[in-house]
Amino acid sequence: MMTALMLSREGIIGHWQPPAAKAVSRFDTASLEHLAGTPQAAVIDYELIAPVVINLVAQEADAPDGVAYLCHADALGSASKVDLMRLAAPGADIFEQQLDYLHHYADLRADRMEEIDVQLSDLTSFFSALAHFHPARSKAIFRFIAAALRFCATVQFRIKHGFGCPRPARFSAQVQPMIQTPDHGTLPSGHATEAIFLATLFKAMAEELATTLQGDAASWLSQFCSQCDRLAVRIAVSRTVAGVHFPVDSAAGAVLGDTLARYVLARVQTPAPNETEAAPLQWRQLDAQMQAFGAADYNIDTLDALRTGCAINDQTVTTLTTVDLSLRHSPQLHWLWQTCVDELHRSAALQEV
Repeated sequence: MMTALMLSREGIIGHWQPPAAKAVSRFDTASLEHLAGTPQAAVIDYELIAPVVINLVAQEADAPDGVAYLCHADALGSASKVDLMRLAAPGADIFEQQLDYLHHYADLRADRMEEIDVQLSDLTSFFSALAHFHPARSKAIFRFIAAALRFCATVQFRIKHGFGCPRPARFSAQVQPMIQTPDHGTLPSGHATEAIFLATLFKAMAEELATTLQGDAASWLSQFCSQCDRLAVRIAVSRTVAGVHFPVDSAAGAVLGDTLARYVLARVQTPAPNETEAAPLQWRQLDAQMQAFGAADYNIDTLDALRTGCAINDQTVTTLTTVDLSLRHSPQLHWLWQTCVDELHRSAALQEV
């Protein structure tokens, strides 16, 4: 190709002439449509992760096994640091209490084998099947999901490494996982984190779709959201079935995934500034004490309790506090979300026709 282009140029340029037109720089444009691959992903990734700080504390008075703080601290903004979430790791005694789940859930391995295998590398397809999304016709939607998942992975793996909690097979050889145990820490579960993260993002997209529906859109949306949550729980539980995670890992992942998804949505939906300063977002801050999860299982009921601060086995696992969160508008993140919304509305209109 290089040789062909060189020969082609020699045959067509004629006499050299100074250019008559001028190329103009485009300073920090909102649209990233002209970029592709790594450059586009790098800009989006920077915008998402830049104001995020992960603070790992070895121990606190009520958390001797370590605490992870997820914080928003925008150096370019006027607001002070805000803790988005506090996650306190459990002790070894909690993991030991939960070993029975690994034994009993192993009975489901033959039934869940195909799901477990596919979900080693792909969770998105399970959620996109609910929403009738396809990579070939939903490019903006999948671009948004891929960018959000990269952000989610960056945060979760840093916290996993910080806690360094041992996997089930380290406690008992009888667990004998049906897949290779990953070499990173067990808590929080990455699959549980990403599953509830995706569920929350897909529910937000479903809200946009619901505005285009005729008939009882509220019932459709309620059913869709319920399916998303149940799918997220099933994906997480399958990791316990496989023998590589405790239910408490999934519970911690649910807290982290919910926080990360709400943060991503808040960032991409932050309005552009106008003449009057926007009021701070009322942020739902979760303080999760995973030691209190005890011998509980992770299921749809405990998921709801973790989100709402309800007791689990008479123990308070999560405490909710509302704090002010001031977010700076990012034109690039707004573009990422708006192209996704536009595509959602277009696809709904085409399906109606």
